[in-house]
Amino acid sequence: MSTGRILLITGWGVGATALIPLQSALQQQGHQVQLFDFFDAEQDIYCAAQTADLIVGWSLGGQLAIWCAARLYQDTQTAPKIMTLASNPCFVAKENWPYAMSVEQFFQFKTQFNDHPAQTLKQFYFNICRGEAQLKAAAFTLQSHVTTPPFDALQHGLSLLETINALQTLEFPITSHHLFASNDTLVPSQVQHALKQVILSPRLTTATMSNVSHAFPVLHPHATADAIHAFLQQEHQIFD
Repeated sequence: MSTGRILLITGWGVGATALIPLQSALQQQGHQVQLFDFFDAEQDIYCAAQTADLIVGWSLGGQLAIWCAARLYQDTQTAPKIMTLASNPCFVAKENWPYAMSVEQFFQFKTQFNDHPAQTLKQFYFNICRGEAQLKAAAFTLQSHVTTPPFDALQHGLSLLETINALQTLEFPITSHHLFASNDTLVPSQVQHALKQVILSPRLTTATMSNVSHAFPVLHPHATADAIHAFLQQEHQIFD
């Protein structure tokens, strides 16, 4: 059984503690796992990536995983593999990427957060669980794992979501796998198909986890760990 060194980056609004169950599930499989929040120092994440076999990122964390691997490739001509979880490489719609939240919707959410942060976050936690069979129970479970980041960090995260476009960096010769959720109400279902149409690389693969929401890395840590482990196993056989 092949195990690896994994760098795990969480998404917006939930804190790194939300992914502790996933970290634990991966560690039970024998992997070494470092857990980061999106607002941790970029240099710290970059340094950790230099010795990682795989960078895994959920939502915004997925965009940062792509950025980190691409930067490392530019600097060294080598990079760890990437796996994104329920992540859109470009979260807010651009002219060349309409498969995302509209500018108007994003501006409305950002305004609501700035005016009523606690209320907006609570609704956000509920919304990212939509698609689970037991929505209220799922939202309760999610919130039990959340440690809310500082307000300034969350504002910074919204700026990243608004501006990051990782499509071009996915064209680098880096092995990447993108796992989507069938019932995700935040990342449009068209993203998976569009991604494979835009990035014509055999090193980019996609898959879908059935009957789960955007929050599946928190709510289904063992199934998510199994998918990550399977990707590492497969890539070890093909490329190593």
